[in-house]
Amino acid sequence: GRPPNRPDGVLEMDNSTVLDEQLLNRKDIKTYQEITGAIMFAMTTCRPDLAHATNSLARRMSTPRVCDMLAAKRLLRYLRGTQRLGLLFRFEADSEHSGILAFADADWANDKEERRSTTGYIVMYKGTPIAWHSSLQSV
Repeated sequence: GRPPNRPDGVLEMDNSTVLDEQLLNRKDIKTYQEITGAIMFAMTTCRPDLAHATNSLARRMSTPRVCDMLAAKRLLRYLRGTQRLGLLFRFEADSEHSGILAFADADWANDKEERRSTTGYIVMYKGTPIAWHSSLQSV
């Protein structure tokens, strides 16, 4: 499957309809928090592909909107379609995936609400992620 899109506020469907920015009710807030927590567990244990999307969902934990819930449900659909993905550790010698590689990147003030940058990194050993992180930079 393709990676999940970033659920950062305004999402568009059919290139014209902007989703509702209304806050969720109390019951739906709890559901949103439970979904985000479950996805966060998967992300921290075996699914580095979820890091950026999970970080974006977690930013709205205290005041999630309808569009945030739709983004969380979209991420759940992505998980359903990619259940067989996981981490594969290679123990045999492999010249293509030898040693440790690290990658890092950041956008430039792409968070539209706080105008802060998102930073992420991934460290790989023999082609398999062993550490990863995505977060907003502090000022």
